[in-house]
Amino acid sequence: MSTTQQPDEVFDRIHESASALLEERGIDGVQVREVAKRANTSTMGVYSRFGGKPGLLDVLYQRGFERLRAAAEPIQGRGTAQEELDRMSDGYRQHALASPRHYDLMFGRGVPGFEPSKSARAAALASFDAWVASVRRATDAGLLVGNVETNAFRLWALNHGFVSLELSGMAQKGSERTQRRRHREAYRALLEGLRP
Repeated sequence: MSTTQQPDEVFDRIHESASALLEERGIDGVQVREVAKRANTSTMGVYSRFGGKPGLLDVLYQRGFERLRAAAEPIQGRGTAQEELDRMSDGYRQHALASPRHYDLMFGRGVPGFEPSKSARAAALASFDAWVASVRRATDAGLLVGNVETNAFRLWALNHGFVSLELSGMAQKGSERTQRRRHREAYRALLEGLRP
């Protein structure tokens, strides 16, 4: 994380305030003065711990991917390999829909003056490991054939594309149930192409 101090209780309050503002107002709504006010600290408290708005965004970006990875952990190794793949897909969509503006920071538009730190990028890439582990399990079970990492990337890309279109309002209209069904159908269609 691009911060100047180790996390402490004030650091956590600032992070929680920035996270709430991000979901309420979007990336542009994360302003140091407003974050400090909500966290009941001074703007200097934000600057000394985060170095300003870019540091706030860096921590939000990194922790977003850490939460995405943590959401996958209870899914892995449960049920059949097919059920695990289905849960990974459903969980990814649910995670994105629950925090759409966080998802936008993680995968969406660029933010002028913000470049994720090396540790934040590493957290982003580490979240992909969950897909690799699930696809490896399915491959070992004989459900899928081909290169594990390539297939994991294909499944991640399909989920990301579908969810991004849904969040942007570009997906076909329909109820939550219909959207969930369409997502599952698209995912299953790709899986069929990866089977022996």
